[in-house]
Amino acid sequence: MSWRRFFLSCLMLLGPALGWAQQGADDAERARIEQARQTVNANFDALDAACQKRFAVTDCLAQTKSQRRAALADLHRQEAVLNDAQRRQAGGQKLNQLADKQQDAERSALDKQAQAASKAGELNQRLADKAERSAESTAQAKQRQSEQAHKQSTRKLPDPAAEQSAQADYQRKQADAEQHRLGLEKRLKNRSKAPSPPLPAPSS
Repeated sequence: MSWRRFFLSCLMLLGPALGWAQQGADDAERARIEQARQTVNANFDALDAACQKRFAVTDCLAQTKSQRRAALADLHRQEAVLNDAQRRQAGGQKLNQLADKQQDAERSALDKQAQAASKAGELNQRLADKAERSAESTAQAKQRQSEQAHKQSTRKLPDPAAEQSAQADYQRKQADAEQHRLGLEKRLKNRSKAPSPPLPAPSS
C-alpha cells in the first residue's frame, strides 16, 4: 500500500471525528458572533438613546450609525469567513463521499469480475472433465472393439484333416451298420428255408 493511499485511508477514518469537532467549533464561533452582534446593537441602541438627549441629535445619530455599521460589518465579515469554511468543509465531505462511492463501485466491479472469472473457470473445468470422460469412454469402446476383433481373428478355424477323419468314421459306421443289417437278413432267410427236424416220437 502506498503512503498516499494510507494517508487517504487515515483521513477517511478520522474525517467524521474531525468533522464533529469542527462542527462544534463552528457552532461555538457562530454563537460568539451572534452574542457580539447583540452586544453591539445593545450598546449602539444605548448611544442612540443618549443622542436623543443632546442638542445636536442628527450629528450624534449619524456618528453612532456609522460606528454601528463598522462594528456589524466586522462581525458580518467573520460570519462570512465561517460560512466559507463550512462550505469548503461540506465540499470536502461531498468529495469524500464521492470517493467512497467510487471505491465501492470499483470494489463491486472487481468482485463481479472475480465471480465471473470463477464461474468461467468452473465452466471450463466442467467442460474439460466432460471432454476427458468422453475421451475415456471412446478409448474404452475402441479397446473393446479391438479386443473383440482380436478374439474373432484368433478364433480356432476347423481342421480339414479332423473333418476328413470324422467323415471317414461316419462312413465306416454306416457301412458296418449296413453289413450287420444284411447279415441279419441273410440269417433270417436261411432259417426259413431249412425246416427244423421233427421231434422224436415218445417211447412207450
